[in-house]
Amino acid sequence: MFFQSIQEDCLQVLLQLILPENKEFAVNAQNVWEEVARPRGLDLTVMYDNEPACMALIEKLSLTTLPALIIDGVIKVIGIPDKITAEKVLDKELNTAGLSHCP
Repeated sequence: MFFQSIQEDCLQVLLQLILPENKEFAVNAQNVWEEVARPRGLDLTVMYDNEPACMALIEKLSLTTLPALIIDGVIKVIGIPDKITAEKVLDKELNTAGLSHCP
């Protein structure tokens, strides 16, 4: 199921993308996730592994591989998915959160 538009007050999803600093492939990961998050009304927070707040999150989640997509504090995807896979991940998350029933 694809979400064309969702009212802002319905969105309760924290979407964080952790990227390695200075890696060329990190741009590809960011592009994929931004491309699928934007039409769903989701804000993507991009963090780099050299930032103190990000380093704390990496440690808390015991992440050893990047890039990583974190949704509401839970690791959902490691690596760089294709666009279709990324869409499925976000749509599943929105359905699970009940956001598809927002007015």
